[in-house]
Amino acid sequence: MRLLRVILLPLACGFSQAQDAGLVIGSIGGIEMRKDEILESLGGLGTVEKEALVRDPAALNKLVRSMLVQRVIFQEAVENKWDLEPAIQSLLKSTREAAITDSYIKHLSRPPEGYPDETELRKAYEASRAELTVPRSFRLAQIFIAEGSDQQLPEVKKRLKAGGKERSAGSRSGKSSLKFSSNCPS
Repeated sequence: MRLLRVILLPLACGFSQAQDAGLVIGSIGGIEMRKDEILESLGGLGTVEKEALVRDPAALNKLVRSMLVQRVIFQEAVENKWDLEPAIQSLLKSTREAAITDSYIKHLSRPPEGYPDETELRKAYEASRAELTVPRSFRLAQIFIAEGSDQQLPEVKKRLKAGGKERSAGSRSGKSSLKFSSNCPS
């Protein structure tokens, strides 16, 4: 219940309370997970993911536990100097560069606040109205009669004149070798 009160409220409201930012939420051995660290990690989530965590406290609990386990494994890897391995150094360098580049591009491509305004949107819509209109469409049906099946032509004409119900019932019953389809191949 403490986790719900301490994490979910700030997560739902989108703010952090400074008075208990260092509050320990969970620990394994000497490794602790603090409220501010959890909120920082959850800050990268989108609105939909945050709302899902607010609705499902068990999922948040599971997420915090997995973050704590990850921290334990990370601590063990650092103690064993895994981060100093040449292959890991190369991976860390490329990951860091990719993260910085990606975040910088997102920053540059963010449109200014309030852009486009209502008048610009209306002008663009009016100028492109013809292109935005969906043209009239038709649904076509076909009947395939294999070559050399001329003796079946009278039966086909009779069933077509009979209407939709008999046509579809006859084609499903297996009484005839004729196949009627309302789906056109593309």
